[in-house]
Amino acid sequence: MIPEVLLTCKPYFNGKNKPYRLAIFLFLLSFYVFGGETHTVINNHDYGEGSFRYFVNLASDDDSIQFAEPFIIALDSQINIVGKSIWIDGLVGQQKVQLNGKGKTRAMNVQGDAEKFIYIRNLEIADCFADYGGGMKTFCLYDYCEVIIENVDFKRNIASIRGGAATFSGVVVRGCMFFANQSALDGGAIFANESQFINCMFLGNLCTERGSVGVFNNGIEVVNCSFVMNEPDLFYSVHTPRFYNSLFWNEFPLMRSAYNAEFNACVTNGWRETNIPILEESPFVATPDAGEDTIWGTWDDEIDLRMKYGNYCINKGNFHVELNAVSKDFLGGFRIIGDTIDIGAIEYDPEHTDSDNDGVMDAYDADPLDPAVQ
Repeated sequence: MIPEVLLTCKPYFNGKNKPYRLAIFLFLLSFYVFGGETHTVINNHDYGEGSFRYFVNLASDDDSIQFAEPFIIALDSQINIVGKSIWIDGLVGQQKVQLNGKGKTRAMNVQGDAEKFIYIRNLEIADCFADYGGGMKTFCLYDYCEVIIENVDFKRNIASIRGGAATFSGVVVRGCMFFANQSALDGGAIFANESQFINCMFLGNLCTERGSVGVFNNGIEVVNCSFVMNEPDLFYSVHTPRFYNSLFWNEFPLMRSAYNAEFNACVTNGWRETNIPILEESPFVATPDAGEDTIWGTWDDEIDLRMKYGNYCINKGNFHVELNAVSKDFLGGFRIIGDTIDIGAIEYDPEHTDSDNDGVMDAYDADPLDPAVQ
C-alpha cells in the first residue's frame, strides 16, 4: 500500500495541478523507505529459489528486491509484476543487473493497481522481443496508483508492432536510456499515453513506418530530454505533446502529428519547420558515431554525450519548480550548475568534462578561452 503521506498527493495524471503533485510526490518519496521485507537475489537463474522471478512472485506489498551481484539474467518468458507495491533496485556497486530476453521474450510486464506503488530502478533491459513493448509493458491509470521507472537502460529491444523498448501508460520515466531499439511499425523506442519523461536520452532508435522515438497519445510531457540520431521522423502524435528544455540533434523531420506539439526552451540542429533555435554545431564533447558498420548498438559505437564548453544549451533552459522536480541529471550529476538549468538530459559540468579534448580535466575545461587559466 502507498503510505498515507504519499496518498495526500493524488496521482500525477488525475485532475488539476498535476505537475505540482508530482513534484510533491517525488519529494516525499525521497524520505520514504519501503517497510516490508527485503529480498536479495543470489543467482542468475530464470526460475527457482533465489532467482529474481522467484522473489517477484514471493514478494508481498511494500517488499523490496535487491541483488547480490550484477547478474546477467537470461529470460525464457516475461516477469509479471501485477497488483502489488514493490521496490526493485538493480544497482550493485557501479554496475546494473541485466535482464536479457534472448531475442524471444519481453523482460517485464508491469501493471499497477489502485493504491499501489511500483518503483523500478537501475536495470538494463536488453535484446528483448514482443509485439507491443519489446522490453517492458507498463500500465498504471488507476486512482492513487504510481509507477516510476528510473535509471533503466533499454538497449537493442525489438517490437513487431510498436514500442520497441517499452509501452508506458500512466508512468513517470526518469533518467532512462533508450538506445538502438526498433519496431517494425510504430514507435522505435516507446509508445506512450499519459506519461512524463524526465532527463532521458534517446539515441539511435529506428522504426519502419513512423516515430523512431515514439508514438504519443494523450497527456505526454517531455522534460530535459535529449534526442540524438534517431531515424526516420522522430515522433508521431495524435494529440499535443509538450516538450520542455529538450535537445534534438540530427532529427529530420521532428514531428508528424495530427496536432501541433508545444516546445518550450528547446533547440534543434536540423528541423527548420518551427521557430525553435537552430544549433550550428554539435553541443557534445564528441559527436556520436555508429562506427564503420553504421549500426547502433554494436561494438564499434563511439558515444560521449556530455556537453562541451561554450555550447548554446548551457543556462538556456527555463526552470519550472513543478516540472524540474528531479535534482540529478541523466549522468547523476547536479541538475543545475550555473545560473539556471541547461537544455537537454545532461548538465554541463566543467569538473567532469574534458572540453578541450586534451585528455585531462583541468582549469582549461572550465573556460579554455580565459587568459587567467593559461
